Amino acid sequence: MRVLLDTCVLVPSPIRQILLNLAGSDLFFPLWSDEIFKEWEYFVSKNSNEFIDSIKIEIILMKSKWINSLVPRNKNLEETLFLPDVNDRHVLASAITGHAEILLTNNLKDFPTRALAKYCIAPRSVDSFLLELFYEFPQIVELNIQIVFELSQGKNTINEHSKKAFLKKYGLPRLAKVII
Repeated sequence: MRVLLDTCVLVPSPIRQILLNLAGSDLFFPLWSDEIFKEWEYFVSKNSNEFIDSIKIEIILMKSKWINSLVPRNKNLEETLFLPDVNDRHVLASAITGHAEILLTNNLKDFPTRALAKYCIAPRSVDSFLLELFYEFPQIVELNIQIVFELSQGKNTINEHSKKAFLKKYGLPRLAKVII
C-alpha cells in the first residue's frame, strides 16, 4: 500500500518515528515530496532553529533509505486541483503522481473525501491508519509503538497510564484504547 505522508504527520517526532518504523517493517510504502520536506523544515524553523540541522539530516536519511519514495513535483497537475486550501494542492498532486492509495494527514478538512475519491485516494488520519495496521499486524505495531514510547519517556517512568497519555497527546486516542 502506497501512502503519502503529509507534513503534519512528519512534524511530531514520535509519530514520524512510529510511521517510519512501520514502513521499515514493510507494512506500507511511504511517499513524500521536496515541497513536503520544505514545509517540514519551515514549520520547525518557525518554532526554533535548534533542530533544523537534525531535520535536514533526517530528510537525507529518509531519501537514501526509500530512494523511490520521493515524488517529483507536477505544477501543471497542481493547477487543476481544487481543495479548501490552495496551499495543499501540491500534497494532493504528489499523492496522485506517486499513485498513493492513502493520503495520510491530520488535516482531513483540507482534503475532502470527494475531492480525493476521483483519484482513488483515501484521506486518513494517523489514528485511523495506525488502528487499521494494528488490527492487521498487532505485534509489529505494538512493538514499534513501545520502542518509540520508551525512547521518548525514559525507561524509568513507564506505566500503562503514561503510555495511554502519550498516545492521546499525539492524537492517537482510538489506538490508545485498543493497545492499552
